[in-house]
Amino acid sequence: MAAKCRQTLAGLGAGTPREHSIPGSLELPSAAQYLIENSRSPLEAVICFGVILKGETLHFELISHEVMRGIGRVSFATRTPIISEVLTVLDLSDAIERAQDDEYNKGIEAAVAAAEIIAWRRALVADRR
Repeated sequence: MAAKCRQTLAGLGAGTPREHSIPGSLELPSAAQYLIENSRSPLEAVICFGVILKGETLHFELISHEVMRGIGRVSFATRTPIISEVLTVLDLSDAIERAQDDEYNKGIEAAVAAAEIIAWRRALVADRR
């Protein structure tokens, strides 16, 4: 997904994104917040990728809810769009299917969503001038 996202962003004329790997999906909200607050220049968007695979316990539900709530809280608090492609799947094959080298790859959706929200925000700023 990340590779397809990079490829799509390049095709849309975006700069080369910085990439970071973290230990798990639960860490995504705090990592996004840290990047937003400590970036040398303002970030126009953050894209988060991850996979949460359902096991036999409630851990899946707890992690899924906390990740999405956390991403939303950080996005609102920092006023920075965070595109979430954290896949919650019942089987690993479901995640693999969404990461194939085709038009259904979630990396493409993430790149397009980021480009669209950035363009929309830039247009609003330009309209205020």
